[in-house]
Amino acid sequence: MEEIKVGLIGWGTVGDSVAGLLTRQAELIFQKTGVRVRLAKLADVDLEKPREHPMDPGILVQDYREILTDESIRIVVELVGGTTVARTILLEAMEKGKHVVTANKALLAEKGPEIFEMARRKEVSIGFEASVCGGIPLLHSIRRGLVGNRIHSVKGIVNGTTNFILSKMTQESWGYEDALREAQARGFAEMEPSLDVEGWDACHKLVLLVLLAFRRSVSMDSVPREGITEITPQDVSYAAELGYVVKLLAEAKQGEHGIEMGVFPTLVPNHHPLAAVDGAYNAVEVVGDWVGTTLFYGLGAGGAATSSAIVSDIVSVAARLSGKGGDDLSAPTWNEQEPALCPPNLCTSRFYLRFTGQDKPGVLGLLATFLGEEGISIGSVIQKEGGDVVPVVIMTHPAPAGSILKALRRIEALDVVKGKTAVLRALGD
Repeated sequence: MEEIKVGLIGWGTVGDSVAGLLTRQAELIFQKTGVRVRLAKLADVDLEKPREHPMDPGILVQDYREILTDESIRIVVELVGGTTVARTILLEAMEKGKHVVTANKALLAEKGPEIFEMARRKEVSIGFEASVCGGIPLLHSIRRGLVGNRIHSVKGIVNGTTNFILSKMTQESWGYEDALREAQARGFAEMEPSLDVEGWDACHKLVLLVLLAFRRSVSMDSVPREGITEITPQDVSYAAELGYVVKLLAEAKQGEHGIEMGVFPTLVPNHHPLAAVDGAYNAVEVVGDWVGTTLFYGLGAGGAATSSAIVSDIVSVAARLSGKGGDDLSAPTWNEQEPALCPPNLCTSRFYLRFTGQDKPGVLGLLATFLGEEGISIGSVIQKEGGDVVPVVIMTHPAPAGSILKALRRIEALDVVKGKTAVLRALGD
C-alpha cells in the first residue's frame, strides 16, 4: 500500500501538535480513510527546545530546504508564520510539484493571488482550512457543503483574544487594560497584542472569507477596520442597558450597492446566537439563499484545535494521491471585478452614538435635528441626570455610514457638545 510522506516546516506550538497528531493517530487515520500518512521530516531552527511531543531524531532537520529537495516528500506543511520565509517555502514547494498545507492567514490575505496562481499553474493542492477559526470546519463548509448556495452574508467572531477581553469587560465590568492583562496572563493574548486588538487578525480572516463566500479577491486596504482599544466600560454598560453585548465582528454581506464588509466592534442583540459566544471561542454565521442561516462554533485557536484542521487537509490531499477520494483542495478562483464592492460611506448599519453634552434644555433636540437632516432616524435614547455635562446615548435605525459621519461633524462643532462622540455599529434586531 502506498505511503504518503509529509514534510513539516515549523515546530512551534501548532507544529508540535500537528506532529503529535500525525504520529500518534496514524493508525486511526488509516482505519478511517485507508490512507497511510507518514511524517518523514520535520524542520525547525531550534531542535533542542522541549516539546510536548518529542519526535524521532532521525526525522529532524534544521534546514527546511532538505524537505523541499526530498523527492519522496509529496506534501509540505508550512507553519513558520509571517509573510517572507513562509511565502518562499510555499512557492518553492509548489514549483517542485509538491502539494502544500498552511495555516498562514496573513500570507494568504496579503499574497493570496500569487500563491493561488502558482497552485493552479503547477496543478497542486493547497489546503488552508486552519487559517480561519482554527479547528472549525468553516472554509470547507462554505466551499463544499454550501456549494449550491449563493451566500448572502458571513459574519462572526473570528478572533479569540478580543472576544476574551470583551467577555471580561462585559461579565466582570473590567476596563480594557485589566482585561488585556488577564488575557496575556492566561496565554490568550501576545505581549504585543496589536495584531489582535487592532483588528488585523480578523481582517486577514475576512479577506479569505470574502474570497470563498463571494468569489471576490479583495486587498487588506479595501477592508474597513476598527479594533477594540477604545471600548470603555461605560459603553459596555449602556449596551447592556439597551439589550446588547459588544463583540468584535468580521462581516461581509450583499448589500444594495455591492458587498459591504468590515471589522468593527459591534453591538449584538442579547437574543442573537453570537451574543452568547464567550471567552476565546469563535462563531461564524453564514446565510445562504437555499440553506438559510447556519452557525459554526468552536475553538478558533490553540495547537490542538488548529492541528485538527491541518491534519484534515493533509489527509484529504493524501487520499486523492492514493486514489481514495478525499476533498478537492485545488486553489480557489475568483472574479477581479464582480461582485462589486460597496463604497464604505454607503454601507448601512444601525449605530450606537454616545454624545457628551451640557445639561441644558434643547440639546437633545439639536442632536435629533442634525441627525434628521442627514436622513438618520432615531430608535431609542438614554439621557441621565448628573452634573453640568451628561452622556446622551442614541441608537439609530439603519443608516449609511457616510450620513453618520456628516451628522457627527456638524454636531461635534456645537458648543454644547464636548469631546469626541463614541460610535459603534449594531446588528439589527
